[in-house]
Amino acid sequence: MRDVYRVGQVGNGMKTMKAFHVEAPHQFALIDVPLPQISEDEVLVRVGANGICGSDLDVLEGIRPDFCTRYPCVLGHEFAGVIAECGGAARHFRPGDKVVIDPILHCMSCRNCRKGWTCQCEQGYDQLGFTKPGGMQEYTAVPQNLVYMLPEEIDLAAAALVEPFSCAANGVQKAAIQPGNSVVIIGLGTIGAGALQIARLFSPTHLMVVEVDERKRSAANKLGATEFINPQHEDVPSRVRELTKSRGANAVIDCSGNLTAVQQSFSYLATKGRVVMIGIPDRAEFGIPFFQMLQNDASFFASAGHSTPIWSWVLDLLGNGHFDTDSVITHRIPLTEIDRAFSLLRDRSEFAIKVTVCP
Repeated sequence: MRDVYRVGQVGNGMKTMKAFHVEAPHQFALIDVPLPQISEDEVLVRVGANGICGSDLDVLEGIRPDFCTRYPCVLGHEFAGVIAECGGAARHFRPGDKVVIDPILHCMSCRNCRKGWTCQCEQGYDQLGFTKPGGMQEYTAVPQNLVYMLPEEIDLAAAALVEPFSCAANGVQKAAIQPGNSVVIIGLGTIGAGALQIARLFSPTHLMVVEVDERKRSAANKLGATEFINPQHEDVPSRVRELTKSRGANAVIDCSGNLTAVQQSFSYLATKGRVVMIGIPDRAEFGIPFFQMLQNDASFFASAGHSTPIWSWVLDLLGNGHFDTDSVITHRIPLTEIDRAFSLLRDRSEFAIKVTVCP
């Protein structure tokens, strides 16, 4: 039975909703706001699940770069839900459809967009949750070209992982993993959990996770890691060299933004190895050991966002049951307890990978 929501019926006729409003850094609250009004080309989505990302914490703290944040804002760029209402031109959807949202607004006509590189749209950066209202509210107006249908059986919290897992897949693609390779994943947050499961598709012999939180060891094993290396207890270069019989890692995929770990990775990289950095570091410029990189004829890649083909691929993987989402989604928290959701990620007082808010 499909759930059908219509704006006139929301909250027994009420025309307001709850939204997590960020006025400025360190100024935020859950408030009542008017329901969004949709245009002809938009749909109104009743948000069912929204994942919290580290970049959301950066917005609250005021440390996310100015070019990709506009205050005031409603956070939320990892979300899925059910269509409540359709604009007149949104003829491919109907109320009750389960959908997931690609948050990247794009022109669809520039050279990059025509290639599917929508995160690099030549019209500039624009994203739900950072420059336009996102999914940390009960209802969100979304352009129809950002809306993707979901199979009825897909859990909405699992569907909200399509966005971070697509970012992970973009990095894995750059790593060019071949069967029999040795691969290191640095950091087992949500991106790392996605990268681990996607890298597994390419049949590496060694799939090693480097992570300081010992509580994540069990999750790493469930998600396909062949080895869990805690740098607080082991020397990472020595352990990688030991496991690979001194050959080193063919691919290192950083999902942490930890510059020390990234710089160290060149010391255990195999000849012609690849280092891919998905994680966002705490500074805009940093050095890498160029002569180590030169000696090994190695490559270094930054990975930003995802492409349209990669998004579709990840959505297909989800629909076919490839991902263990239950091991990734550790918390489902009501929107009314959003302060607790952010505290879980900020304080790390208990084991958490993906904290999901369910409005």
